[in-house]
Amino acid sequence: MNGSFVVHIFYSDGGPPESGSQSIDALSVSWLSICHDLLVGRLVANGKTCFDIAITLGANTDQDVLTSTYFRKKLDDYVNSSGNALSQSAFDTIDAAATNRCVLLIDNCVSDVDDEQKHALIQIGYHLVAAYYEYTSQQ
Repeated sequence: MNGSFVVHIFYSDGGPPESGSQSIDALSVSWLSICHDLLVGRLVANGKTCFDIAITLGANTDQDVLTSTYFRKKLDDYVNSSGNALSQSAFDTIDAAATNRCVLLIDNCVSDVDDEQKHALIQIGYHLVAAYYEYTSQQ
């Protein structure tokens, strides 16, 4: 599948997200076929939620709005529990997600999961996202 998707990664400091894009062509065809029929909201290693994700199609549907709203509340709770507040940039990015196909991701900064495992989790997550986008484009 050609294309890419945007990824916005948020942290507990409430600041602007780190943003980038992931090329679907750069992902493994084998993993895409495995992930094709799966949906995921949390990426967990060793019983610890390392990442929370929300996927929007960018069509401004009720589902996109609800997904963005749910993610905003989850992130706001996470940031507030760390004694911080969400930045306006973070709010703006989340609000724009309903009309811009993207992945919103919270990095829970789990310290007792090594970076190699986290990297593998994020790669599985990207494959799941790409498979979801491919699936929804065929509907």
